[in-house]
Amino acid sequence: MDILRSNAALLNAAIDWAKWYHHHGIQPVKVPAGTKAPKETGWQKQLYGEAEIATTFAGTVNIGLLLGEFSGDLVCADADSHYAVLLARCFLPETPMVCGRPGKRNAGFFYRCSVNTRRFTDPRKTADGKQERVVELLSTGTQKVVHPSIHPNGELYEWSEIDPSNIPQLDPTDLPVRVERLAAAALLAKYWPGEGVRQDAALALSGAIIRSGVDSAVAEHIVSSAAWAAGDEEWQQRGGCAASTEARLQAGQDVTGFPRAAELFGDDVMRRAVEWLGGGATPATLSIPDSVPEEEPFEPFPVDVFPDPIRSFITEIANTTRTDSCFSALPMLAQLGSLIGNSYRLWINSTWIEPSIIWAATVGESGTLKSPPLDLATSTLERWQSKAFADYQKQKESYETDLALYEKELRCWKGDPQGGDPPERPIAPIPVRYIIEDTTMEALMDVLPEQLRGLLLRRDELAGWFCFNEYKGGSGGDVARWLKIHKARPITNDRKTGTRLTHVPCPFVCVTGTIQPGVLRKALGTDHFENGLAPRLLLAMPPRNQKQYVEPNISDALQRTVDAVLDRMRSLPMNLDENGFPAPTMLPFAPDAKQAWENFVNEWGAESFLLTGDDAAAAAKLECYGARFALILFLTRWACGDPSANGPVDLRAVQDGVRLVRWFSRETKRVYQRLRESPGEQMARAA
Repeated sequence: MDILRSNAALLNAAIDWAKWYHHHGIQPVKVPAGTKAPKETGWQKQLYGEAEIATTFAGTVNIGLLLGEFSGDLVCADADSHYAVLLARCFLPETPMVCGRPGKRNAGFFYRCSVNTRRFTDPRKTADGKQERVVELLSTGTQKVVHPSIHPNGELYEWSEIDPSNIPQLDPTDLPVRVERLAAAALLAKYWPGEGVRQDAALALSGAIIRSGVDSAVAEHIVSSAAWAAGDEEWQQRGGCAASTEARLQAGQDVTGFPRAAELFGDDVMRRAVEWLGGGATPATLSIPDSVPEEEPFEPFPVDVFPDPIRSFITEIANTTRTDSCFSALPMLAQLGSLIGNSYRLWINSTWIEPSIIWAATVGESGTLKSPPLDLATSTLERWQSKAFADYQKQKESYETDLALYEKELRCWKGDPQGGDPPERPIAPIPVRYIIEDTTMEALMDVLPEQLRGLLLRRDELAGWFCFNEYKGGSGGDVARWLKIHKARPITNDRKTGTRLTHVPCPFVCVTGTIQPGVLRKALGTDHFENGLAPRLLLAMPPRNQKQYVEPNISDALQRTVDAVLDRMRSLPMNLDENGFPAPTMLPFAPDAKQAWENFVNEWGAESFLLTGDDAAAAAKLECYGARFALILFLTRWACGDPSANGPVDLRAVQDGVRLVRWFSRETKRVYQRLRESPGEQMARAA
């Protein structure tokens, strides 16, 4: 108690600080003086008003901040170990809310993010039998003791930065990944080998991390940071091992990896680090078979299903980036589908109607140049989006001027009972959206009601899209909504804050992006096969080619022609019903096309009848995709000026759609075979 009395002046301010936190939307928690844990039952849901704060926080008490949903999704990335504190700013985003104490300054970093609590623990026990915490990501159900509290060792908690009005709102798929990388780097720094084997350790560590599915640039950051924190004077050289390892992998050469790293860092440490980085527990000794099942040869994407100039555009992207055409064809399919949006549906019969929604992912190892084809294929929408944002900014400035004038006129009108009709309030502008990248359902529900035609969700790294419920307590609500979106069926979202109810009767979102095989394996797991998401995803994984320098260059004439086609696609008329909601025009099959479709469905049904499990589920969704392909290809031909693409969907569109179904069926089997491989089989194939 002597420590407490010596800081009486600070403790007397507890009430003021509690009120201050409360004023900024952060719920304070009463913690006994000189301790770190609340004692009162139910403190996790105890919410105080100002009057209650005055009595609750009187006297000598510590203050904690209640984290999670009751404080506006406030979370804390809390660096516990010495190495985590050293490395925190190397991995965590900037924030104006950072706290600590003299013995551990800059240890608590506060953000706003909808995630669950996660704790990262050293696998090895200390001499007293305890396991050291490396770092924690604290959220709902937890609290963090802050200023003006006193630590059990007598140190005063202090803010090194404090601005609760500007706490950044982070993507729930981004912050946990940053904390995972911080935890892994801090753990590896603690057990960094001694002189004589450090370069060997950095090479082996780089191989283990990259082979677990981590990008080589991220691996370089982790290795160099761990070496720096461990006091390795050649830490920059250690980080360079990641680039050399990636180059050897690209060239098909052998590299050291997990087994050697486990010898140098310890098997338990490497298991834990790789697990945190998303690669799962990788044993130091694997059962590696002499051979793996023969894989079906890759079949080139049938680019000729597209009309010119789209076909030439895809081919030129493939040639100029030295990649397979599927890397640009899949995002092009999704892009075309998004431009059709809610303007048209394919009417098969009274109970079978298909939208042009496409979900497609290109799969490839790090360094296979997946991103340039994606960027080039969707460059038109990117330019449109930039212009739309610029237009919106001008409209917003004009609106703010009009709003100020309106408020002035309204005050005058209220002061003059004989002033006639009230002034008309200006209408706030709405930005036109073509592309979105934020994958959270909350962000989507903010945008969808205003974008009646539809959207393209495009992500260079598609892994974040799969994390629907990872940070929502596993309720499955977001997955269920996405499954409805795939059929353009109504979705409703009830919120705890803000606009409580949002209803979208015709949600339309196409999805495209890239992903690494190891990351895809982890992202899909078993959950997304069981809940039906995985079979709705069109996949392509062409053979890996050695990386070469490329300088993408699409001819201006071809780009302008493609722009004109896409512009015509987005001009397809949109009908609205009496409530202002989309009322898509129904396109039927022409008679011969309808007969061809019926024949395909019967043939496909007979072939699919022999399938089971995941393969059967994928086949069922591909049948529906056949109709979507036909609709997209038919309307694309119309936009390209094909006079035969006028009226009902024709036989050619059905035949081309069926070709795509059979190509994706073959490719899905190839990808699923890879996803099912054991770690030993993966290493055998890599060898």
